Amino acid sequence: MKKVLLLFIIALCCCCNIETKQIKMVSLNIRCENKSDGINNWNNRKTNLAVFLKNETPDIICMQEVVISQLRFMGHFAG
Repeated sequence: MKKVLLLFIIALCCCCNIETKQIKMVSLNIRCENKSDGINNWNNRKTNLAVFLKNETPDIICMQEVVISQLRFMGHFAG
């Protein structure tokens, strides 16, 4: 399914006349919010992710292993 969606997006971009606008897309493996992750705990990672998203300002964000609380947190940084 992911490959089909990616191919659809690529085909859409190729078919449309997008000469003046580039689309910036990032793909992130968020890693589930798990309190037993120790150093990899979400609370230790979320600030870095927020800074990354603010600096990169992507048009499309693809995520894996994201849960609703993480998605809500990241929603605060969407442009």
